[in-house]
Amino acid sequence: MLIILLGSFDLQATEYWQLCNSCSEGQRQNTAKQQVPIYTQGIVAVYIMDYENEEIFKYNIFGFNEPAENLYFSAARSVVVEQDIENEYVQFVTDFKAAVEEASGITMPGGTVNSSFDIIHSSYNRGLVTNHIANNLSFFQTIAATAGIPLLALNKLVNINLVTTVTFPDGSTAIFNLTGVSGSFEEGITFEFEYKEGTAKDSNGNTIPESAAQANNYQGTYNTQSAANTMTTFISSWYSGGGLICTSVAVKGKVVVTCKKE
Repeated sequence: MLIILLGSFDLQATEYWQLCNSCSEGQRQNTAKQQVPIYTQGIVAVYIMDYENEEIFKYNIFGFNEPAENLYFSAARSVVVEQDIENEYVQFVTDFKAAVEEASGITMPGGTVNSSFDIIHSSYNRGLVTNHIANNLSFFQTIAATAGIPLLALNKLVNINLVTTVTFPDGSTAIFNLTGVSGSFEEGITFEFEYKEGTAKDSNGNTIPESAAQANNYQGTYNTQSAANTMTTFISSWYSGGGLICTSVAVKGKVVVTCKKE
C-alpha cells in the first residue's frame, strides 16, 4: 500500500510528557506515539523523561489519515530538546533524588500524632502527618518554578519515586508515599502525600490490623505487657464485634498476643 503525503502539517500547541526509564530508542518512540490520541492531525511534541538516567528526549509525532481504507498512522521523529527545558529537567531530577534521600526517614514531634495507631481510622490525623512531611523537607520548601516543565510532567515523576518512613513519638512507624503535585508555580505548589495502607507497625514491629478481617487470627510478639495491652485495647475498641477475643501469654520473656473469633 502506497501512502502519499500531500500538503503541510500545522504545528500543534498541545504537547505531551511521559516517563520511560532506561528505554531504548525504539521504546521511547513507541511510548511517544502512544501519548497522542488517535486521529490527531498535524505535528505534536512529546517529551519522554528518563528519571533513572536524568535524561529527557523530544519527539515530533506526525499524525495522518489514509482515507481510502479509513486508517490512521503516526510516525515519530527525534528532535533536539530546548536547552532551557533540558537544564530545568536535569536540575529538578537531581534535586528530587536528593529529596528522596532526605525523606528516607521523618520523625513526628510529640503533641501532634503520637502513634501509628492514631492514623489507622483517622483521615484527620493522616492529614497532620502528610502536612508535617511536606513542611519539613527542604526540597519542598525551596523548589523553584520551572518555566518549561508543566506540572503534569512533574506528577509523572513524583508519583512513583518518593517513599518515606514516619517514626512516631511512641516508636511506632508507618510508610507514606508522595502521590502527586497540585497548584501552580505562580500561586504555590502543594506536594501530596498519602499513607500506604498496611504499613503501620507498632513500636515492637508488629503490623497493626486495619480491619476486622485482619484482626481475626492476629498474632504479635511484644517486649512488655504494656505494649501488648496497647494492641489488645486497640483491637477490642475497633473490632470487638462478631466474637473476636484477644489473649496475651508470657513466652520466654516476651508477651504473645493472639486474637481470634470464638
